[in-house]
Amino acid sequence: MTGGTMGAVAIQPLMGLAVSSSSVAAIPLVLLVLAGCVLAVSVWIRLFQGPPEADPA
Repeated sequence: MTGGTMGAVAIQPLMGLAVSSSSVAAIPLVLLVLAGCVLAVSVWIRLFQGPPEADPA
């Protein structure tokens, strides 16, 4: 549960930093980078989780 809330905690300062350093037009780029990071982590987890275990049914 704690890991799920890290995105909400971490994205707000990043958005504020992006907007203060450039303009409001940076928001879509920050969201795109965040989505790419989430996709990369998801693919990495899927590739390295190992083979599925067989059900003993």
